[in-house]
This record gives sequence, structure tokens and C-alpha cells, in this order.
Amino acid sequence: MENNVFNVSAHKLRTSKPPKVNSYITILLLMIIIFIIILFIPYHRYDRYMSYVKNNELVIIVDNNYFNNKNKELYIDGKKYSYKIEKISDKYMENSQVYYEIFVSIELPKNLNINNNVIEVSYRGSQTNLFKEIIRIFKKGMIK
Repeated sequence: MENNVFNVSAHKLRTSKPPKVNSYITILLLMIIIFIIILFIPYHRYDRYMSYVKNNELVIIVDNNYFNNKNKELYIDGKKYSYKIEKISDKYMENSQVYYEIFVSIELPKNLNINNNVIEVSYRGSQTNLFKEIIRIFKKGMIK
């Protein structure tokens, strides 16, 4: 009979998991669930372009991604501006990348409306999520 008691204890020790392992598995599962939720939260993508002021017009240097976005809102220093495209110059290439110059009429504040002043401009692009962006990056890497 004494032998049986010791066998039950040994069996229980062999089959039970320590509490640290249970905590680790719980934390790991919780982190995986949170990561999956974060992957699918939608947000707006912002594309940044460099621009400069020339004769009271803003000249924005853009690539082909500019023409793919249909929802364009112009932001300078986090403030939204209304604008009108006057003309688009011919394309030119630099390091096998195609660029265009877009001449925009916009009412800039006096501190920014200085001839040859370089300004970073942002456009609010389409709505996306982290999963789509990861897939886009992998596709872009596969094509090259």
C-alpha cells in the first residue's frame, strides 16, 4: 500500500505542468491575439513629398504613387490646406525613379511663402491596415 501512494505522487509530478509554464503560455497567447487585432486596425496612409516655393506657387516633386491616390488632402505642418493644381511638368528620371513637378496654387502663411523655401508636404492617402502594408512590402521586394 505504501508503494501505491508513492507511485501516485510520482505520476502527478510527471504529468502536471509548473505554474510558470501556464503563465508563459497565457501571456504568449494574449500577445498573439493582440498582435492579430493590431494587424487589422484600419488607418490612413500619409505620403510625404518635398516641395519648394517659386513665384508664390508651390512646386511639389512627386512620384507615380501620387497619381494612384484618389483621396488627396494637402497637409503642411499638420494643417490642412485647400489647393488647385495649375500644371504638371514633364517627367524626369533620377536613379531609375520617375518624378514629376506639380505646380500648385495655394494660400500659404507669410512665414512659409518665401521664394525657394523648401517645405515638406503630406498627402492623406487611402485607408489601409498593417497586414496590407506588410503584403505590399513583400510584393515590392519580390518584383525587384
